[in-house]
Amino acid sequence: MAEGAGEPAGGLTLEEMKSAAAEAGFDPELVERAAALVPHGASESVLERLIGGPLRVEQAISFPKELDEDAAVRLLSAVRSEAGRRGTGESSAVGMSWHSESEMDVVLVNAHAEANSTRVVASIDRHTGLLLTALGAAGGILASFLAAIGVAGETTISPYLVLGSGIAGSLALARAFWATSTRRVRKELDILIRTIDRSLRSGSAERPAVREALPKANLAEKLSQISEHWTPRLAARVNDTDVKLVKLQGDFVWHRHEHEDELFLVLQGRLLMQFRDREEWVEEGEYILVPRGVEHRPVAPEEVHVLLVEPSGTLNTGDVRSERTVDVVEPI
Repeated sequence: MAEGAGEPAGGLTLEEMKSAAAEAGFDPELVERAAALVPHGASESVLERLIGGPLRVEQAISFPKELDEDAAVRLLSAVRSEAGRRGTGESSAVGMSWHSESEMDVVLVNAHAEANSTRVVASIDRHTGLLLTALGAAGGILASFLAAIGVAGETTISPYLVLGSGIAGSLALARAFWATSTRRVRKELDILIRTIDRSLRSGSAERPAVREALPKANLAEKLSQISEHWTPRLAARVNDTDVKLVKLQGDFVWHRHEHEDELFLVLQGRLLMQFRDREEWVEEGEYILVPRGVEHRPVAPEEVHVLLVEPSGTLNTGDVRSERTVDVVEPI
């Protein structure tokens, strides 16, 4: 649940509202989920009120199931995909953590198991952004000071008026920029927390102890159902690994996968795999393994049919978001 979700709201605690919902015939779970997605309304400091927004935006959610290793992997992949920026993270049976790198606003996500539940805290730290905003305001004030010196003695305009107007304008612009960016950051965090909620709940059902054998499949028949280039489709899932089919033609984007290795098996045609220091032609019937963290770009002068093997949740454009990013891989 969100921070403060268990506190009295309008005289009622979360448990009292759930009880009232049950008596009225509504699902109490919906009440808890709604409370989980309410932003944390911590009071702002004097500085934050002065500049028009908080230095740190934070939300939390609790999921009524203990975190396991599979759920942590799914959660980490979902966070990386939704954040749309470079970051470093790790997952295990006891928790998950991820933080962005080299950004003006630093995104941090931490998950850990509690008694019969999982708690996730997502936050965006904006101290670097404040510093840059302050530098911009200082530049405007300096320009006003120089302009005031320039008009002194040259015109009838008072240099104090020029200086005062410049300072006021610079501060007003800085505050307006900070308030606008605050709305953007809060929206970004809302989207991220909803993605986390969907990820945690999507795998809540227990896996069956025994799985029935799936029918055999023909790769050519599966590929015949794909019409778009650079749009991978899920052919099968083996434990926590996806087997995907994709048709390629043209140039892809330069990108890397910070935590996932990728295997490209060429079924038809020939693929050029470009690296920053070399390039490799992969012929029909050959495969190439791209290690995690290595920047690369697939290029297909003519249409190529490829089978991909990679961890579940791997984003096709890795650390880059573009018009070719596919957030949800549809099965085929």
